[in-house]
Amino acid sequence: SVMNIADNALQPTNFLIQSAPIVIVAGTCMNSGKTVAATEIVKQASHAGLRVAGAKMSGVACLRDTLNME
Repeated sequence: SVMNIADNALQPTNFLIQSAPIVIVAGTCMNSGKTVAATEIVKQASHAGLRVAGAKMSGVACLRDTLNME
């Protein structure tokens, strides 16, 4: 069956409840180092003893980047 990220999307909201800090790495060009930067942030925060969750919002067909964050 065909899967679509919208099938499990969160409902839009006008506000966020207080939670853990959110770090977003964004850019407009491929191969500019966004994933490398995000992976390093995840690694350093994890080594510092923080609980970390990572996500990749586009280009997820190849698991390499997701596995690197893991």
